[in-house]
Amino acid sequence: MLKKIQTLVLVTSLLTMPISVSAQVAGGVVTKVALEQLENKASELLGEATAAGDYLATKAAIEALNVVDHTEAAYARQLDSTVSEIDGLLRRLNDVDAMLDDADAKLSKQLQDVGRLETRIAQIASDTFPGQAGPYVSDVRPTIVAPRQAGKHQFVIRGVDLQRIEISNDAGEISGLAISQINKQEYVVEIPASAFKHSDDSISVNSFPLKLYGDRRFFIGPRKTRESTLTVGALSKTLATYEYTGTYESSKRESSVVTKSPGQMRGSNTTKHMWARPTSGWKVDITKDIRVWGTGGNQGRCEGHVANELSPNGIKLQARLDRIGSSLQYPGGAPGRISCHAEFTEYRDIPVNIDFSGNGNLGWAKDELIELPHKNADMVLTVQVFDGSVVKTTGSRDTKFFEVQRDNQILVIKPTPPGDL
Repeated sequence: MLKKIQTLVLVTSLLTMPISVSAQVAGGVVTKVALEQLENKASELLGEATAAGDYLATKAAIEALNVVDHTEAAYARQLDSTVSEIDGLLRRLNDVDAMLDDADAKLSKQLQDVGRLETRIAQIASDTFPGQAGPYVSDVRPTIVAPRQAGKHQFVIRGVDLQRIEISNDAGEISGLAISQINKQEYVVEIPASAFKHSDDSISVNSFPLKLYGDRRFFIGPRKTRESTLTVGALSKTLATYEYTGTYESSKRESSVVTKSPGQMRGSNTTKHMWARPTSGWKVDITKDIRVWGTGGNQGRCEGHVANELSPNGIKLQARLDRIGSSLQYPGGAPGRISCHAEFTEYRDIPVNIDFSGNGNLGWAKDELIELPHKNADMVLTVQVFDGSVVKTTGSRDTKFFEVQRDNQILVIKPTPPGDL
């Protein structure tokens, strides 16, 4: 981008000038020295930002590198002048430096107002040069792309004196590349998604060599050409990872086989009933076997239970009782008698809290649907976004990169990539 500084004077200037995150560009610095310092600062930030997966810091670093590149081209004949000798350049470079400071502060979690960085990025991106000698690229949109399964990414490239542009990758020509010229200053470039490399868990940088063709000084002869680079950030394959934990109220069933004896039934030539009830707080499991028998009988017999009146609340036992005939013991006879017993299964449901958890990955295009175990489940969703931010929610919520929607038992995480991607 910038040529290596070879003279001892310039090297001395670089070594003696303090490099500080909060430093501003000094007006008395030679322009090419100031640009190289900004380039070094932006390159260092770019490496840290991509490794951290920080979307905004990466964007700021790429914007800064683009400014350095086209500033060098626009002022090619004035690079040995001081920054203050070029009208408006000091303010512009200080704006870039301030943007890098904010991006670095955001990366180290020291910048509270992230909106300030976004505003400065937008300001730098919209700050164009007055007409200077070309060819050079002054603006590329977008500078960050998200993964796509197929298709093409479309870029708008603007610049000065762009009679023609050529783009390639490390392997040479890009299959499926399409370039259309809107006017002398603007092109639409479509690059197949397959030409971009996306890492699994961080932002990567994709560089495409540019060759810019400018005007002719005369009607014949070669055009002015310039080698440049299209630098594009490529977001990680995964937008976010997520995990959720929660609990819901349910019940645990206890069961036991019991024997109930409601008492003795008496009668003469009749049918009688008594109820065998479950233990207090329990219920009869009517799906299980029931056994009925009698003891202590005299002219009485247990006939089982009344099937059509069986319920969880009890078992209706039935006995046939005949009269006991006259005897020495019962001179006038006596009612028949029998004690009926029932063996059955009883149960009760005990309230319990059940824990649940899960995790997964959120891509850039497909919604993630999670079915919770209960519609009234209490749940906390924790999302680790590619840019390093962490979002926690207990229900529906909108964020910059995704939406969470909950409807009873269904939880949907919907990716919403930034509009400039």
